[in-house]
Amino acid sequence: MVAREEEIINAFTSKNNILDKLLSAYHCETGFFGDDVEFYNGGFCVTVPMKKGNDVDFSKCLRIWHRNLSQMKERSDLVAKALRSSKLSYFVDYEYLDQALQVGGIAVPGIRMDWIAESTTLRDFLLNSPTIQQLRKLADNFYHMCADLNKAGFAHGDLSSSNILVNPDMSLKLIDYDSMYVPSMGDRFIQEIAGTDGYQHPQRYGGIKAGSNNDYFSQHVIYVQLLAFAIHPKLCNQISDKELLFSNSELANSRAFRDSANYKLLSSLKDENLQFYLDELEKAIAQPIGQVRSVCDIERPKANNDSSIHKNQSFCPQCGTKYYTSRSRFCYYCGHPRKN
Repeated sequence: MVAREEEIINAFTSKNNILDKLLSAYHCETGFFGDDVEFYNGGFCVTVPMKKGNDVDFSKCLRIWHRNLSQMKERSDLVAKALRSSKLSYFVDYEYLDQALQVGGIAVPGIRMDWIAESTTLRDFLLNSPTIQQLRKLADNFYHMCADLNKAGFAHGDLSSSNILVNPDMSLKLIDYDSMYVPSMGDRFIQEIAGTDGYQHPQRYGGIKAGSNNDYFSQHVIYVQLLAFAIHPKLCNQISDKELLFSNSELANSRAFRDSANYKLLSSLKDENLQFYLDELEKAIAQPIGQVRSVCDIERPKANNDSSIHKNQSFCPQCGTKYYTSRSRFCYYCGHPRKN
């Protein structure tokens, strides 16, 4: 049975409907007095965070499906086992429950997960005026996370600014594992979830095979934009509700990408490393989805120490971005006068 969203939310108003014994000492925000339940609604699940006893912060959550996904139990069990054995720090405790919540007198399945109270979504982090140093570390941490997932043969399946959490120390966590791929799945599963617009290859749609390469295009999209933010932090103010800079239509084909205002903006930053990854993203858009390589499998360009763009650079005290060279009298981006 797959319950309707309203039925799921109403079920949380009674503690007796929580069927997981581990959560018997937990409660949701209302304390089960029949008030409105705090929840987060996704395309396939309703997620309700829960607190233990008198704790101030949430520490667990239940995710209940309101849309049917085939092979839900088998897939979730394989993911849970693989995440536990991997010991990778990017994942939270995750457990599939055959009987998670009683809805209308019927027990429905769900997922119990840790809730990371001190973390914020990547989107919210970027909108909170991060420093250049934080943004550089964030880009590096994202790159290394991608490399670690590749090495383990994992794919999250829906990398986006909503499914990546940033911890206070700039380390990263991933949430929402409905599209997750782990090696024990082999080639037996289909990606029924098409992924978030603004992060996916034009050929990504519900129905492709689940595989370890499912994140490769998203890696390119996110990494190149994180590099741009680290060069010009004020670009963070331009991100939208779910996308970063590039929209789904701008990623539709290589011509739309190169003609887009965001491509021209990022290219105008005159950073060789950024331009390299912009070009790689353009190649990935033009390639069949199965031929896209991981961003970590592409050799980075060596720094050109003789380049007039990179030689004797300093940073603008007003907006934090790079001057072109020591000969620049004003910041190229905000016009602030240079201090000698």
